[in-house]
Amino acid sequence: ITNKNNKRTLIVVDAKASKHVKLAHQVQVTLYSMLLEIALDGDITCEVGGVWLPSENAPQFFELEGLKRRVSKFLLTEVAAKLNAQAFNRDFDDDDEWRLQTSCL
Repeated sequence: ITNKNNKRTLIVVDAKASKHVKLAHQVQVTLYSMLLEIALDGDITCEVGGVWLPSENAPQFFELEGLKRRVSKFLLTEVAAKLNAQAFNRDFDDDDEWRLQTSCL
């Protein structure tokens, strides 16, 4: 599918074993779409995402634009501020809520 700007459009759909679509499911689809756009060097665009529940015959689709803005802002403000050398070198006993381990890199 090509959009009005002549870019290929990709629709990311994630199947979930859940009774209801949750915001966390939509955020996960949004992150997948953002990563694909980056990995494919902007050759594609993801404007719509979907969550497919086992009880449904088709995915529940949603627009990604608003969530992309909120997820980007969260990554730039909240997450980026925590990803630093001090966080990496932190003693695990100092903070049970936040741990950046070598397996995360």
